[in-house]
Amino acid sequence: MEKKIIYTGIDPTGYVQDSNVLHFPLISLEMRCLQTSEIKEIFSKIFSYTHILFTSKYAVQAFFFFMKELNIPKEHLDPVFLLAIGRTTLKALENEGVYVGYVGSDETEEGVIRLLETFDLEDSKILLPQAAMAKPKLIHYLVEKGIGYEVVILYDLLKEAPYSKINLKDFDEIIFTSPVAVDAFFEVYEDLPTTMEVHCLGLMTRCRLKSYLDETLKIDKKISV
Repeated sequence: MEKKIIYTGIDPTGYVQDSNVLHFPLISLEMRCLQTSEIKEIFSKIFSYTHILFTSKYAVQAFFFFMKELNIPKEHLDPVFLLAIGRTTLKALENEGVYVGYVGSDETEEGVIRLLETFDLEDSKILLPQAAMAKPKLIHYLVEKGIGYEVVILYDLLKEAPYSKINLKDFDEIIFTSPVAVDAFFEVYEDLPTTMEVHCLGLMTRCRLKSYLDETLKIDKKISV
């Protein structure tokens, strides 16, 4: 029998295939204001960065949205080494028609750090386009190693109220794509069925989920990253 899956992210395209997937979005994406001085400043010197690290397809979408809005040619990225974390991030960059220097398969913070450790980053300056969600281990690593970096917040992930409440027992698996999706889920549901398989994208998402399970003294579910 085909596994029945709940996907809580914005867009399940390209992530799950050949499965009976219910798109149950619990998050939405909101771009930051174009007139923000920080964003304008970052993009005005985009060619000065040695690396740009994209950790999600949403970061790619937001980054090129602002590139287009500010009339910055993609050719300005030619001297910059682009790094993609994960297959969906790579696909988003390929859709923009830019060359990706390296792809990391591990989408956790630890995986990103392991990827960076394979490069000589002396005198480097890395740009991290992202949402307003801290990546403390990654930032700590960059500071500890004395690697130059800048973070630019381009978008926010917001909780989205579900269009209706579904019976979780009708499904075999649920996929949480961010800590925000986890928060939104537990505003509607008290717990997860003990038989449900749980998949979290990223360590921060898994930690957020486990905090809810610990607080309610529920047994650990089968949680994978």
